[in-house]
Amino acid sequence: VKGQQDFYLAGRKLGRVIQFFLNFGNMTDANGAASISSVVFRNGIGGIWIGLQTLFMTPYYWFMNVWFRRVRLVTISELFTDRFGGKSLATLYALFAVCMAPLSIGWGYLVSEKVMEAMMVKPAITYNSEEKLQIQNYAEFKELKHLYKIDELPVEKQERYASLQSLQSRGELKSYVSYINPLTFFVLYGAIVGIYIVLGGFEAAAITDAVQGILIIVFSFILIPFGLIKLGGFSGLHAKLPAHMFSMFGDVNTSEYTWYSILAILLISWIQIHSVIGNMSIAGSAKDEMAARLGAVTGGFSKRFMLIAWGLCGLIAYGLYSNVISDADTSWGVLSNNLLCTGGIGLMLAGILAANMSSLDAAAVQLSALFVRNLYMPIFKDKSEKHYVFVGRVAIIVVLALGIFVAMHAMGIIALLKTMLSIGVTFGAPIVLLFFWRGLTKTAVRLEVVICLLFIGVLPWVLPLSNSFAESKKFTIKTHKKETISNVSATGKDVTDGFADTIGQSIVKKNIKEPVPVYFDSIARKNPFDPNSPVVGSGRFHIEIYCSHLLGLDVQSLSSAGLMTTRFVFDGVFPFALLFIFSFFTKKTDKERLDKFYSKMKTPVAPTPEADKLELTKSYENPKRFNHLKLFPNSNWEFCKWTKVDTVGFLLCWGAVAFILAFLWFILNYGK
Repeated sequence: VKGQQDFYLAGRKLGRVIQFFLNFGNMTDANGAASISSVVFRNGIGGIWIGLQTLFMTPYYWFMNVWFRRVRLVTISELFTDRFGGKSLATLYALFAVCMAPLSIGWGYLVSEKVMEAMMVKPAITYNSEEKLQIQNYAEFKELKHLYKIDELPVEKQERYASLQSLQSRGELKSYVSYINPLTFFVLYGAIVGIYIVLGGFEAAAITDAVQGILIIVFSFILIPFGLIKLGGFSGLHAKLPAHMFSMFGDVNTSEYTWYSILAILLISWIQIHSVIGNMSIAGSAKDEMAARLGAVTGGFSKRFMLIAWGLCGLIAYGLYSNVISDADTSWGVLSNNLLCTGGIGLMLAGILAANMSSLDAAAVQLSALFVRNLYMPIFKDKSEKHYVFVGRVAIIVVLALGIFVAMHAMGIIALLKTMLSIGVTFGAPIVLLFFWRGLTKTAVRLEVVICLLFIGVLPWVLPLSNSFAESKKFTIKTHKKETISNVSATGKDVTDGFADTIGQSIVKKNIKEPVPVYFDSIARKNPFDPNSPVVGSGRFHIEIYCSHLLGLDVQSLSSAGLMTTRFVFDGVFPFALLFIFSFFTKKTDKERLDKFYSKMKTPVAPTPEADKLELTKSYENPKRFNHLKLFPNSNWEFCKWTKVDTVGFLLCWGAVAFILAFLWFILNYGK
């Protein structure tokens, strides 16, 4: 490491193999394993779409990574300066990323800790009286919840169930007690990542990702054979689980992940992916455009197979341990702790830690680049390369420490993931448009960013800090209680409970869908054991759903999937509406700057830096050099005609999408 380009972009020399591992390691981590298995445990295989919806975005990477390579910049902040001029938007994005990066880093900490917690469980004989009470209350809660869902909860037990439900919402019920102390774990874990990244920068991240990628594959598949053997194979899995758990698209009455909520997630995922700070460093470190393309799509498609493995582990965890897991976020750890031998648990621990490091390290380097180049250098000018690299190393240590703070105060894995998706659209929307639309103005972006950050990022977290707001009866409402009756195939539990004579028998089953909070992540009594105690909303206040209510939507009649769809569609449409409206009324960007930017974007990256510099000079001298490639000549839209490489690669990517969907369908129906 001799300078900033070495430290932040590995000298733009990474070939196709390292690009594959870099993309695979950056996309695929233990965060995904724990979060996907967690949401599948809660919702059935339909929950896999919170991650697998990116399958439909993977063909888009065939183009997107080329754009981030062609801009020939170091950070996304510089993209705004290059396109609009001035430093205000670059500074605004850098500040945004500085605030956002601790969220993703804190997520990495939290997932690792949740898995480790479930794998290092104290023996019951060592529990103190408080811990024993938590375990007993959880067992009682699970029993009463089962009775509630089948509409057989006795009247005299309803108040007890409400009290225990409040404790569960507050995270005060547990099915086990762990040796792990979260703060100690976060500090030691962050220190390990900090040491090798501070020493080696982005190239160290790329090389370690290659090793960690192998460990990711190992820990993703090691649980499956042991779990299936214990269940009696795929047929035993089907016998243990209700049929709706295997539905690729969840039932509208029981699942949060239906076809329409999946489309809503896909919408905001596609928007926010453009604002991810790693785009510029990952694509920018590629030796050439083909390395950037192949690394992105091969790494992306490889991750999709990992997602299927993680989803299958979530089903296995439900089949084996649904009665003993109190926190779905720990399902991966419980599965590992119960299925693996001592050596296997050690390998799993190593795999989980290393896999999460492959995301933490890249995020830390990328944030360091943004801070140094867009916040520090404009103030402290004309320093040496050695000085700026040193400041970048200090920034890495600081951001890793901030991630610990986020992890200590996070509500949960899935809530944190949804928050990152929502906030990401703030800068994702303008980046989408600046690549294609000349009409986008700097003032419009500035206004949209400020409004969206306040509306989507700040107010939903600040408003609940007021006790009167969090306790308001107007905002602490829940959806209506729903009862469904359907014909299903009997599971082993149905036979045990006396609802059927044999497994697979067709039976009529009643299911009560519990009301869920409309505007908050969770709602619980202030005093769980006082029936007259006011209920308090906690977590994020979903201001998007409240706005939809003001527009006339009956939000209380919506299902969980409907609420999530409402929130994400609003978040996806709102920023674009602001950008188009404000751009229409504000001053346009200088034509000469636009010509230079879009001529560069049409100039393919040459094989060597010297040749590339020569090609750029030709384009700058003749901005209309590649105008014959425009799909809509004489318009403000800069879409280009596809080349043979574009078309063939894109079609092959969709062929891979079809294959992966067919593979998932086969896995879910095998042994049925």
